[in-house]
Order: sequence, then structure tokens, then C-alpha cells
Amino acid sequence: MIKVLLADDHSIVREGLRKVLEDSNEIEVIAEAADGETALDKAMHHKPDVAVIDISMPGMDGLEVVARLTSYCSGVPVLILTMHDEDQYVIRAIEAGAMGYVTKQSAPEQLVAAVKKNSCRREISHGKSWRGPCPEGHPRDKAPDPYRIPVHEGAAGFKKTGPGGHKPGNRGVL
Repeated sequence: MIKVLLADDHSIVREGLRKVLEDSNEIEVIAEAADGETALDKAMHHKPDVAVIDISMPGMDGLEVVARLTSYCSGVPVLILTMHDEDQYVIRAIEAGAMGYVTKQSAPEQLVAAVKKNSCRREISHGKSWRGPCPEGHPRDKAPDPYRIPVHEGAAGFKKTGPGGHKPGNRGVL
């Protein structure tokens, strides 16, 4: 069972995310937080396999949580889940130490897949910024630089299509 921390300032969103994740029968939400300070405290106390963090939260924002979490509790991979699909947020999240970035416009199964993929990184990485193999044909599979992953069409500094063509169903997921 993959243990997850959810951090989003909207309780109805957290409840929906919990249902989506736990319906996979492979993921258990072990802690929730409505703000950045609480997210950081709960991550350090519960040591989840993956922390799913929103960027826009009261007090300490999600990007600060990621930066602190990767410093204080480096074995916990962080997956950003946010409404922001602008390039500046993606880049800042990666620079802060996030291992993945999913927009709230993504399909629920994309979030589940991202959590599963990032849970492996905790077991293997031991705090290093490791990026595991991707399914064959995935845009990141052949990308020479892990930070040059197509996130959405037209993203500044990103190609509109990855190797083999970027499929619209993959948009919003890093």
C-alpha cells in the first residue's frame, strides 16, 4: 500500500482526491493538511511514500513546503497538484525539488499513475533527485534533459511535441 499525504486548502478537493486515490486499492491517504505549515509537520511525522501538495495554500505556499520538505525530509518525493499550468510554476516546482507536476485539469487516473510512479522513487532514490525509467514512447523516455519535458503545448522552452508525438492525454502531467 502506497502511503500518501494530501495538502490542499479546500476540504472538498481533499475529500475528492482521497476518494480517487483510495479507489485504486493501492493507495492509502495517511494524513491531510489544509495549509503549508501543517503539511510540513505531518510529512515529517508520518513519513509518507509520496506527498501530494497544492501550490496555492494559506501561510506557507506549496513551493516553500517542497523546498523545506526536500531539505528536512529528503526521502519523501513530492508531487505538485495544482490549478496552475503556467511554465513559471512548473519550473519553480522542479527547482524547489518536486518530482512531478500534475494540473487539476488532468484525468483522475493520471494522478493515480503519478502517485504510483513517484512512490517508486522514494524506495530507490533515498533522497537523491532520481528519475526512473518511463514507459516506452513516453515523452520523457527519450528526453535528454529531465527538465525539458513537454508539459503542455506551447510551453515556453518546451517543444510542442515530444519524441514520437506528444499525446493530448499526457498534457498536464510531468
